[in-house]
Amino acid sequence: MDTPSIWSEIWLENYITSTLLKLHLERSRQAPLTIFLRVYDPELLDVVAAHPNRWHALWILCDTLEFLDRICYLGLPSLELLVLSLERDCAKSLPMIYSRLSALKHLQLRRLSASFSASSMTANLLGNSAPHSAFLGNIPAESLTKLSLWGTTYGSKFPRDSIHFPVLEYLILRIIDPMSFLEAVVAPRLERFEFSEQYCGHHICRAFKGPNSKFDNVRHLIFAEFLHVTPHQDTSDMAKELCQVFHGLRHATINMQYLFSLFPPAEWWAIQMTTIALSTTGCTSRA
Repeated sequence: MDTPSIWSEIWLENYITSTLLKLHLERSRQAPLTIFLRVYDPELLDVVAAHPNRWHALWILCDTLEFLDRICYLGLPSLELLVLSLERDCAKSLPMIYSRLSALKHLQLRRLSASFSASSMTANLLGNSAPHSAFLGNIPAESLTKLSLWGTTYGSKFPRDSIHFPVLEYLILRIIDPMSFLEAVVAPRLERFEFSEQYCGHHICRAFKGPNSKFDNVRHLIFAEFLHVTPHQDTSDMAKELCQVFHGLRHATINMQYLFSLFPPAEWWAIQMTTIALSTTGCTSRA
């Protein structure tokens, strides 16, 4: 009861009335708050909205548009993590939200769909006017160290080197055909890249041809778990292309789902038998 950190995580759906929520906030004292919203309730939202300076992480997993319309006028100076599930068109509210998140370090956008506009996104990131706003429009790119994009962006055309993230260190792309997006990104401090989704590209981007790459600082490549799909038959080709993109790799994390796509069974068992043989030989020699 006297440990504020225990009460710093709030799932609004767990509260039927505001009385218990107020008690929860009282026990959290001045601890930074992580707020999860799955069910929209204006009364409960008003209770936590009375503490905007304490919001550290915000997960919006319900009707995004209706929620954003209510908080777009709040100042959230301490918010570092924002997760949005893009259920409906949020074009009008998102730019205003982004403009108030000066401390934002990690942005995760889920359920990207055909409405994801490459042209309007890059126009807004470059500070130019666009006919319609986009999900990354006016994002505080100067402060982002981690960006996660989940969904479908296949067919989007991104102008080369048009999206600048000066301090980005970790990029997660759970999208179809990430190569065109990588071609557009300029992130000199990027160190970790995570990929997961069916791969549908057929050729490497022009930006990555040659002995050098703009992503030579990336040291860690992660083949993350697939979401409700199986690895594409061209997974091994995709892995080779990613190795061309990230010349400076020193560490790779590979999910078991990729295993036989990257290492065919015959070669895999040959490696295992060789390892066993070497181990046996070593033991015999020592004996």
